[in-house]
Amino acid sequence: MINENEKSRPFVNMEKCARALTRTIRGLQGFLGDKMSSDPEAYYEAQKSLEESKSLYNEAIKEVSGLIGTLPADASPGFIKWKENFLRGTGIVIENEEYGALKVELRNDKFLLRFLTQEEIDDLLRKHYESQQTGKRRLSNIKARIILDKIINLMDEAETLEMKAKEKVYQLR
Repeated sequence: MINENEKSRPFVNMEKCARALTRTIRGLQGFLGDKMSSDPEAYYEAQKSLEESKSLYNEAIKEVSGLIGTLPADASPGFIKWKENFLRGTGIVIENEEYGALKVELRNDKFLLRFLTQEEIDDLLRKHYESQQTGKRRLSNIKARIILDKIINLMDEAETLEMKAKEKVYQLR
């Protein structure tokens, strides 16, 4: 039996990335919100945090792709079975495919609730439920899609704020 800490291990870089992006956004919002600030140090700290976030994001993509990506054509049946068991045991893939049951499963997922509200989970599930069943995508991987979408939204917000903060720094010079 896999404990809760081991269950979230495959998503560690995703969680670190989300936390770093949240820290970046708060720092940039603080810098931009302070009309009297003439010290660009907060901007440079947030910029460093954004670079760290981008690095963690790239690592997370590699990690998740390796875990839920396409199996090699020559994969043995034993390896395929091991991988399926590992993914289910760590909670990377979902247990339910019916929309209502899946919604309940995701809303009660302790890992997702670390950095997503239940409303965000509902919105992202609604957004990806159909598309995650088309092409090469598999519905069983929707949890990873939801987490990545949250990170992408945070990244977009952080980059937008960084551009505004950069303008402020140039004005301070």
